[in-house]
Amino acid sequence: MRSYSYKQDDKNKVSIYVFTYFDTPDTEYNNHFEIDGRVCKINKLYTTKNGNYSLQFILANNIYDESRGLKFNSYLPVVCWGDEAVRLANELQVNDQVVVKGKIHSRKYTKTIGDEAQTFDVQELIAESVQKN
Repeated sequence: MRSYSYKQDDKNKVSIYVFTYFDTPDTEYNNHFEIDGRVCKINKLYTTKNGNYSLQFILANNIYDESRGLKFNSYLPVVCWGDEAVRLANELQVNDQVVVKGKIHSRKYTKTIGDEAQTFDVQELIAESVQKN
């Protein structure tokens, strides 16, 4: 997984690319990830129209390429649902070091800007568990 940050129309944007390799499918770990990093932004607890709780935060994950002496920063959007979202809304703070386990999800949504409807692709990490280190 790799993310790129850039400015577009005076807004900060993040593009996320997911690279996968399947040798032999393993149904036990199909679409499963475990990643660590630091929390760098937390949104407020959100309640959907159906009464479900949702919490979104951005996870900063650094990758080091020792052979070339390079450091890559990735900023990954994470979404938590239900009781886990409520728990994290009360416990999670910016700069906390965490381990996130869950699934990768991709979706499209349409946003109306002025008279024009634009469709966006979103890739996000759906957290099943988040533990502080």
